Amino acid sequence: MYANILSEKNVHLVLDLLKKEVTIALLVVFFLWVHYYLFVKNRSNRLPGPIGLPFFGYWPFLTKDPHITLNKLSKRYGNIFGMYLGGKYAVVCNNDEIMKEALSKSESLNRPLDLFSKVPLGLGFANLNGQEWITQRRFCIKTMREIGIGRPEWEELVQEEVNDLVKHILSSQGQSTDVEDMLGGTFANNILTMLSGHRRPYGDPEVRRLIQNVYLLMEYFPALELGTFMPRLNNFLLELGVRGSKKTIGRFKEFSDYINKCIKEILETKELFEKESFVKTYFHEVKQNKKEKLNIFTDDNFLSNTQLLVLAGSDTVNHTFIWLLVSMAEHPEKQLKVHQELDTVLGENGTIKYAERTKVPYTFATIMESMRWKTLVPIDTLRIFSEDTTLQGYHIPKDTIIVSNIWAIHNDPKYWKNPEKFEPERFILEDGKSVNLKPDSYVPFSFGRRMCPGEMIALAEVLCYFVTIMRKFTVLPPKGHTKVKLDTQLGLTCRPMGVKLRFVARE
Repeated sequence: MYANILSEKNVHLVLDLLKKEVTIALLVVFFLWVHYYLFVKNRSNRLPGPIGLPFFGYWPFLTKDPHITLNKLSKRYGNIFGMYLGGKYAVVCNNDEIMKEALSKSESLNRPLDLFSKVPLGLGFANLNGQEWITQRRFCIKTMREIGIGRPEWEELVQEEVNDLVKHILSSQGQSTDVEDMLGGTFANNILTMLSGHRRPYGDPEVRRLIQNVYLLMEYFPALELGTFMPRLNNFLLELGVRGSKKTIGRFKEFSDYINKCIKEILETKELFEKESFVKTYFHEVKQNKKEKLNIFTDDNFLSNTQLLVLAGSDTVNHTFIWLLVSMAEHPEKQLKVHQELDTVLGENGTIKYAERTKVPYTFATIMESMRWKTLVPIDTLRIFSEDTTLQGYHIPKDTIIVSNIWAIHNDPKYWKNPEKFEPERFILEDGKSVNLKPDSYVPFSFGRRMCPGEMIALAEVLCYFVTIMRKFTVLPPKGHTKVKLDTQLGLTCRPMGVKLRFVARE
């Protein structure tokens, strides 16, 4: 009897053990099959590149500085290579020639559908595709040029804003100043001026609150980009509030509510509505479309595009300018050359328009070099191939993500001798008097038909601020330092954190 019981127990134990072993074996086979299917099958037809892990691909190995990791991988695999990031195949472009070939193709005009899909109303024309993208982008660019850079009144309002900033800087009396706090929402205010047609006072508390929200959004945007590569995991993390995703959505709602409030204020205030502005122009398009029963310019598109312009036109310009000030503080010999040029060309109180930038070639070359030396957007906003194509002789399948490493392009020793050094002279032509406005391997605003449409507006602002502040001040590190102590935070942009500088009034 006991022998039979022991025998039955042994049988059950053996069966349980076999079940576990079979389960483990099946899991191993499954993982090997996934690994083979994703990373090995048809390898001869694919780009060289690292293998990565099943399901996750190379994503877990991208450090907090993915642009540097990708550049290091190029030393092993070449300037073009492929890898899986999550469940999506990606081609990485690490030099100017390859990036421009990729982004010039008609098949590379689209954004991934999942890019920023969790952002309420999306990011305007920035993440649209097809004819809708063409129509919205064309209208927004045309309107921005007509009421912004193409209109002298806007540059005059920007000059008023920077003049108020100068008064604020003078109050610091040459003491160490937190630069981000000093600038506050000044660049956001310029964009709001374009949107509304009127300028808010410098240091407006609501504008300061707005820019703080913008900073937080830019910090957490990479958490949302995860949705492009691993949408299911991203949805799961979003529900758990992991990686900042939930916080980002909450911040974006607050940001969106403020922009909506601004739009309503303009539309409902006669004095504001009479002024030429982006909001007024877009509102008329929405009204006309409703009358014609079209679905091109809608209320949602109105808010979404306005959000995009504020987001893109405030954070990026703000931190471009901070890096420029840092470059001056750390390179006094270059700052002296800027001072000398401005004193000669403009005198004590002269100003300059963007259209006149070639009158101050060294000053403008300094701005350009700063944007190379500290690349604000190290990795370009993602694109996707909408059809099978070829790149550098390689077959690239449909739905391949395009990762363009702008940082690597700006630090390519083939084009830039000693790229780690700050040398505005790189952009001065052989005559010593002219600035090279279109050098090779220089793409701070990306490239092709989807490059940043705000290039001229951003450069006009930076030039106005830089010339005005350089005429009035010498920018220095804190006392006892020759370098500026700072941290960098990589979100959608590479943001300098905790920058403190001294602004000493010039004699």
